[in-house]
Amino acid sequence: MEREGIIALLVVVLLAGLLLIGLNWHYNRTDSVRPVASPSLRGKVKGDVKVKGDVKGDAARGRVRFVAVGCRDCHRVTGLAEASGTLGPALDGVADLRRVPGLPAADYLRQSILQPQAFVVSGYLNAMPGFADKMSPQEVEDVVAFLMTLSGARHK
Repeated sequence: MEREGIIALLVVVLLAGLLLIGLNWHYNRTDSVRPVASPSLRGKVKGDVKVKGDVKGDAARGRVRFVAVGCRDCHRVTGLAEASGTLGPALDGVADLRRVPGLPAADYLRQSILQPQAFVVSGYLNAMPGFADKMSPQEVEDVVAFLMTLSGARHK
């Protein structure tokens, strides 16, 4: 009787493992972005490179901030020697991408900085920290403005 219980437990563990492998494959395919509900940002992002009122991004300051806060450690940007990371997606051409239908690139980038778990690029870990408490609204807009200058060919 004890042997049957052990066998039943092993079968359950095996099935649970197969389920987890299947879910991992589904959510880590390289063909899409996996959206995650993020109601706290609804209505807070705009279509242009600004958050509210007169807060507009400065790309030169954004480039400096991108390096200073460590974005460069995980993301690669051609022409920016300090940015050679591979943990996150390469950002060349990110201004031209429409990863989420109906969401302008600047809004996607802003939300990815503030709430990176809102959209996880398939094939990458959900490891990016949020910067809402690490950067001022002006600094976020500066980084978005810098990222919006990154158009053209993307790394594969």
